[in-house]
Amino acid sequence: MVAPASGVTSDGGPLQIRVDRYGDVFTADWLQAAIAQGKGFAAGAGKQSTHVTFLTYAVNTPDLWVRVPSGITIIPFYGFAALDANTGTAINVVVRTAANDIGNGTSSAADLGPVNLRADVAAAGSAASQCVARQLATVATTAEVAPMELDRVNFAVAQGASSDGYNYRWQPAIRPLLVGPATLELFVSATTAQSAGYCGFSWIELPSTLF
Repeated sequence: MVAPASGVTSDGGPLQIRVDRYGDVFTADWLQAAIAQGKGFAAGAGKQSTHVTFLTYAVNTPDLWVRVPSGITIIPFYGFAALDANTGTAINVVVRTAANDIGNGTSSAADLGPVNLRADVAAAGSAASQCVARQLATVATTAEVAPMELDRVNFAVAQGASSDGYNYRWQPAIRPLLVGPATLELFVSATTAQSAGYCGFSWIELPSTLF
């Protein structure tokens, strides 16, 4: 690798040095830097005190999914499922991806988002996500192309209806690169009574031309 000429990047563009308000030079990891630039987003099902009841597992019926359009690439870095009550048995939480946009099926817009993770950026224009977040596919979506399971956790023991339930966190050490059209999916299911709770994803969103 040849170092770029002084004052320009390896692509020939101007090299900008990051400084704070006091003129101190600093560095930030790429994830925090992308969020600072308004490229981080989040979406979820359930909000405040209103949870959702997750679906019985069936093929192509995710509980939450992010539709990534052509021309956009996302890098998911966080996901969660917080169960208010899980009286059913053999609860499974699965994170999957597909190499196509699976569409809406019969579903509703996600309760939350996509919202920008930079709080002072209005959700309009270039600050708005190009992705679509949906929840609770009661009728199957379009079939997945080249599906890949990224993570799975099983809770074998049921808990009482008055318990706090389980909390699942997905923070991948190796983050997938979903080049649109693509889909990021979350399934939460049980073999008997279905759980109620909340879930969500967070991701970095960039033009695919950067990759």
